[in-house]
Amino acid sequence: MNVEEPLSATGSYVATAEIAEREARFLHRRALSAPRAWRRFTLVRVGVATGIVVLGGVLLTVDRLDPVRVVGSTVLFLVVFGLLCAFDVWSVRRRSLRAWRAVTLAGVPVGTLVEAVYTPTRAMFVLPSHSLVLDLTTIVGAVREEGMLVLEQEGAEGRVWMVPDELLGDHGLEVVRDGLGARYREVW
Repeated sequence: MNVEEPLSATGSYVATAEIAEREARFLHRRALSAPRAWRRFTLVRVGVATGIVVLGGVLLTVDRLDPVRVVGSTVLFLVVFGLLCAFDVWSVRRRSLRAWRAVTLAGVPVGTLVEAVYTPTRAMFVLPSHSLVLDLTTIVGAVREEGMLVLEQEGAEGRVWMVPDELLGDHGLEVVRDGLGARYREVW
């Protein structure tokens, strides 16, 4: 009786700063484009701008104040506030990218050898300190973009696994793609 071996593939790479940067930039974009990512930030700034306009309106009702000066001051406050908000957006984006860089480098430091074994039902990642087995049946969606295979896991809100093309090896993508079937798609 000839029992056919399941289709499998292996891959390995040594972590580099370029790969870590690619992963950090992807996570950064994903985090900042998520629904509600900017909700609190925006609501606070809109509230402050509304307060400035309301204060200007209240000051206009005072008989002794010059309406031209009140309107001019209100506009000046709004312009300065707009510039501060723009700086704040830039600062938040910068801090977020720096935090994601730290996360990716902590997970796989530069120079670390990472090996992987892929079968249609699971993917096993081996690092010097530990190994991780990912059951592909728990993956609800996968997309390949920007030199990475991004796997979204069910039951873990927002949990993604990123597999750099370097780790997929020659046949890893084929095995994972066959195992995922319709849950896999490519983005160009």
